[in-house]
Amino acid sequence: MFSTFFQPSNVTKLAVNSSNALKVDVHSHILPNFDDGVDNFNQSIQLVVEFQKMGFKKLVLTPHIMQGYYERSLEELATQTEELRFLLKRSGVPMLLDLAAEYYLDEYFFDLLEAKKPLLTLDKGNRYLLVEASFVAKSGFLLEAVERITDAGYIPVLSHPESCSFLKDNLELIRELRMKEMLFQVNINSLIGYYSKQAQQTAELLINQRLVSFMGTDCRSFSQLTYLRKAMITNAYDNVCRQNLLNNTLLSDMSLPVKPPYPQVAAS
Repeated sequence: MFSTFFQPSNVTKLAVNSSNALKVDVHSHILPNFDDGVDNFNQSIQLVVEFQKMGFKKLVLTPHIMQGYYERSLEELATQTEELRFLLKRSGVPMLLDLAAEYYLDEYFFDLLEAKKPLLTLDKGNRYLLVEASFVAKSGFLLEAVERITDAGYIPVLSHPESCSFLKDNLELIRELRMKEMLFQVNINSLIGYYSKQAQQTAELLINQRLVSFMGTDCRSFSQLTYLRKAMITNAYDNVCRQNLLNNTLLSDMSLPVKPPYPQVAAS
């Protein structure tokens, strides 16, 4: 079932300037010294240069927000984003940046949601909220989470659902979540089995069912770049990019300094 779909394409390679190619990455950890991503701005800049070579025009930065681990303020995140923008401009690297976050579905997140605190979304319309569930979460918990997020006015986007064991071969649950307005963001490297064979197979299932709304790099280190380049010349990548992905719709969002409801900060 999986042997031909995920073989590297020997017919055509999706050119970086193709109208179907991804121009916007919606998942990365390249704000330095914050979560489990890069350590400094030099590494950030070097990664952005490589993203540019791969055809990306805009990066939506998504640092982890997780109780007890990653609870830095929006002001700190915004300041780091503005500093990276400044350094990229000074280095002559033409890349648009926006700030979002990858929220872990924990008590801290739901407290923010219930208190109507400002949350960092993938888009300027404050709709798409990138969330991460425990790989072994119960289906009932996730269904309840979707309802609470949509009731708050957001559209939940589940990051790397292919790595969630509770979704393996569970097309019924996948469809139920989608019916409740949850969207799915698959990691590009899953297309070549970078995380596991199971993740690769679930990614295929989602693609074959045309249930993928966003693709993302989930990049946090240089070691991932070689695999990204390989994944981006597979038939699977070509196929999903020809579907109705929402990545490139975010390109028209203005990449401006953080503003209300996010804290206003000045460029470094």
